[in-house]
Amino acid sequence: MNALRLNAGFPTALFQAQTGLPLQVIEQSLQAAEARGLITRDPSRIQPTQLGQRFLNDLLQLFLRDPG
Repeated sequence: MNALRLNAGFPTALFQAQTGLPLQVIEQSLQAAEARGLITRDPSRIQPTQLGQRFLNDLLQLFLRDPG
């Protein structure tokens, strides 16, 4: 999640390298963020848009899950 604070975003491979999980586990959150105009992505990179940078808390909230 901290990588979304970077203006340049992050390589998609970094997610699996850091978490040991496939990117597909956050696909629903990625789709929601993209639909709201908070991120842009391609097969190799995910990066926040200017709107996503302005509303970073809203963007990060999309990736938090209710543990219960």
